[in-house]
Amino acid sequence: MLSTIPTGQFVGSTIEHVFFLFGGVYLLLLWPKQVKRQVASNKISQAEADAKLKKARPWFGWFLIAWSVYGFVSDCSLYFS
Repeated sequence: MLSTIPTGQFVGSTIEHVFFLFGGVYLLLLWPKQVKRQVASNKISQAEADAKLKKARPWFGWFLIAWSVYGFVSDCSLYFS
């Protein structure tokens, strides 16, 4: 069957979704650990760490992950239909 979107567009959007997925994982898992290490090494205070962690809430990481998964599934349904 013919796909609805071209192969190049499918590959490009897949790469885009991977970047959003890694961004969400970074916000959820890696960035808070990095801030905690900075507090442990006395580079920043606990108040500064709290202010940094409030800038990007965990729901935004979950949103990026959900958006990338939804976009990928949607593109797969268009490409493989």
